[in-house]
Amino acid sequence: MSDKISKTIGIIGYGNMGQIIASRLLDATDKDILVFDKDPNKAKALGKNLIRCKDTAGLLERSDIIIIAVKPQDARELLAEISSFLRENKLIVSIMAGKTTAWIALALNGDVPIVRVMPNIASAVGKGVACVCANELVKKEQLQSVELMFGQLGEVVQLPEELFSAVTAVSGSGPAYFLLLLEALIEVAGELGIEGKSAKILSIHTGLGALELILKTTEEPAVLIERIASKGGTTEAALNVFKDRKFKDIVKEAVKKAHIRSKELSKD
Repeated sequence: MSDKISKTIGIIGYGNMGQIIASRLLDATDKDILVFDKDPNKAKALGKNLIRCKDTAGLLERSDIIIIAVKPQDARELLAEISSFLRENKLIVSIMAGKTTAWIALALNGDVPIVRVMPNIASAVGKGVACVCANELVKKEQLQSVELMFGQLGEVVQLPEELFSAVTAVSGSGPAYFLLLLEALIEVAGELGIEGKSAKILSIHTGLGALELILKTTEEPAVLIERIASKGGTTEAALNVFKDRKFKDIVKEAVKKAHIRSKELSKD
């Protein structure tokens, strides 16, 4: 398979994630990327190879792959609008949280090849992770095209659709969990007398280093933690507080709450 995307891509919905996808794909295709948003101010004067369409019909006519990047609450109206313009050779790619491939197919009133993708915000810097699944009408080469596209945004993982609520809770929302810990480290560094810029550098690069370490070794997190935490030392003192406050249980409870909420949203 070529490293260049050979299909014309249309993106409906030019909010944060729509913009991220478009910007990351520009260097991966020689073809135009077409964009439509109901707010014309979000998608004007886009520049070379990134073209604003004035309506969904024009975008659908010219696109091989249509990425649906609108808010889930706007999905039903949009899909009803575009259903009459779809042809058999068009592939729908949805990044909408909570909307299953079956729900999308029903809203489109037809048998349509649909790939569902759950990316995350780190896609903006090419360090995201996207989970993908497809309905039975998606051909192998179509799925490969989607994996190539989202490979420009980071890692791509295939999982069954029934796990997508868990994916949303773990990797979709996950960057916020790490950023909350980072925020706490920066704040406490300041409280201990380390000035603002230095506090950010120390905290951010400590996190980056820990993640790079786990990526480049075969050790489990628990083994690395044990190596860092010498008996009676500073790390052990900190970890004892985490254990006493049941830090891991708090994290697990929080992710399970996100999982429940994701399932609730998918019932709409």
